[in-house]
Amino acid sequence: LILQAEQWIDTSFPDSPLSPSTTLIVAGVLSLLLILLTVSRFFGGQSSSKGSRTTIVLAGVTGAGKTTLLVKLKEDTIVSCVPSLRENRARFALNADGKQMNFVDVPGSPGVRSNVLLDVMPHACHVVFVVDSLDFARRSSEVADLLFDVLSNRHIINHQIPVIVFCNKAESVIAQGMDSIRSRLAKEIDELRQSRAAAPQDISGHQAAQDDGYLGLEGQAFDFDHLENEVRFIAGSVTENDLDQLREAIIELAE
Repeated sequence: LILQAEQWIDTSFPDSPLSPSTTLIVAGVLSLLLILLTVSRFFGGQSSSKGSRTTIVLAGVTGAGKTTLLVKLKEDTIVSCVPSLRENRARFALNADGKQMNFVDVPGSPGVRSNVLLDVMPHACHVVFVVDSLDFARRSSEVADLLFDVLSNRHIINHQIPVIVFCNKAESVIAQGMDSIRSRLAKEIDELRQSRAAAPQDISGHQAAQDDGYLGLEGQAFDFDHLENEVRFIAGSVTENDLDQLREAIIELAE
């Protein structure tokens, strides 16, 4: 920086050589201006990024019912969907007097969802994580693995983005109960927290929690209540139109 200051002085004042002490003062002033500019850009970026977080992200493993939920919320109709290979985007209001909201349905396929999540998370105002209550017992590890990725995403942590865990298909008598799902996920995430801390994955795989901040409280078993961002569990059903609680939560968190 001193060399750059000397070059600037030589260029600006070719006939007025300055002493070394004056050169140091000029370099100091330039350094201070550079620091102030960097701080200004940082806080300005923080402010603008908050305004850009206007998207509700629908996440979950394949077959959880994300696309069916999106169509039901938008069109109030039930459609039979095949697993998506790309994200589905929509903009609509959840009630007649409500504001328009941006929704992104993230594909559940492991080969696709990682890149899509990295792309959409910086714009998320909150996340709806859809769980298939009927199939949860068989796929609990897979569900917990993806939920861990969502909760440990640096944008979720840094901006304390709320996450709604929607336990879909809760109307069935053989479905896992919401409290049971919450308890099982907490246990699975506690195990993942330890295993990933011991063997972090590379950038193309899972992002270990220690890269962005420890999930929960160190030295204690994982609990969703220990997170700085809100994680709210809601049970309901897309096919039975049991979505009132979910709608209310989405509208509340978007305000």
